[in-house]
Amino acid sequence: MHRREFAKLAGAAALAPRTVLLSHETRRPVPATRFSASWPRYERAIAIDCLASPGPFNTPDATANPLTAEMVANAKSSGITAVNLTVSASSFADTFRQMSYWERELQAHPDVLMKVYSVGDIRRAKETKRLGLIYGFQNATMLEGDAENVDAFQRFGVRIIQLTYNDRNLLGDGCLEPANAGLSRYGRDVVARMNELRMVVDLSHCGLQTTSDGIAASARPVAITHSGCRGVFDHPRSKTDDILRALANKGGVIGIYMMPFINAHGQPVAADSLSRSSTPSTSAVRITSGSAATSRSRRTSWTPSTRHATGDSWKAASSAGSPRRARRTTCSSRTSIARGGSR
Repeated sequence: MHRREFAKLAGAAALAPRTVLLSHETRRPVPATRFSASWPRYERAIAIDCLASPGPFNTPDATANPLTAEMVANAKSSGITAVNLTVSASSFADTFRQMSYWERELQAHPDVLMKVYSVGDIRRAKETKRLGLIYGFQNATMLEGDAENVDAFQRFGVRIIQLTYNDRNLLGDGCLEPANAGLSRYGRDVVARMNELRMVVDLSHCGLQTTSDGIAASARPVAITHSGCRGVFDHPRSKTDDILRALANKGGVIGIYMMPFINAHGQPVAADSLSRSSTPSTSAVRITSGSAATSRSRRTSWTPSTRHATGDSWKAASSAGSPRRARRTTCSSRTSIARGGSR
């Protein structure tokens, strides 16, 4: 799929999830049927949402209450194969408490939700029409200065760690740190250990230098799961073309978010903002294939190709899956483009 075809498809199909959301917004019952997009191959595609949740997202006390029947029905009807689910908190102990919430939900809804440890689990989620939950972190403070703590979280199913949030931590600088320092020695130790454990290094909220250092330091493809393009709108949360090229050359993947700061004025409009942001991204890395996915609470995602937003980065997340059996979705001159809506 060429980038013009992708931008056209993405803009139109990104509007499709509202057909599922409408019943939630008007408080009418949500039918527990699989979502059918206008794109005829949606049912066959593996659609991975680069950052989302089947429950509340970016809200206080998001895990204070169990998932409602409506939330579970939305997850079942969405047609999404798997999501990068944020399960992190600021400390080691609090993060395990967050994870325990989702373990309870997995036990309560085994017919709708399943935990993803490997690429094979993503395939099984598709085959069994369940939503796969890929445990991920949006900061690394819970490691508490000890790279060996990566092992503990990996054993309990964490597959993605974002090195920093917006501010500075022991690994590097976030995107709002004016000093824009790079990856620390400790940060490099964490990246090396994540590579050994085949976990995904996420650089979404990292500052530009930490992002560049993270790409260079990693022996495996990395991910920028939810960000934008500075070539479209110059915002600290977005990445430069040089970074996008380096990401592509490493076989990585970027997810384009749908946040207000994706453009200069007002809220993003899917058909316009997505296509404007994805086209420069695909041009910068000269790709011939791309993908799209939303990243929202209780919302659906969509991808225009079974060459979805996974790339080798998602393959690296599998400690048990066979690389020979996994579909290779990127190469040194390509990257996948996804759309997201998280912060």
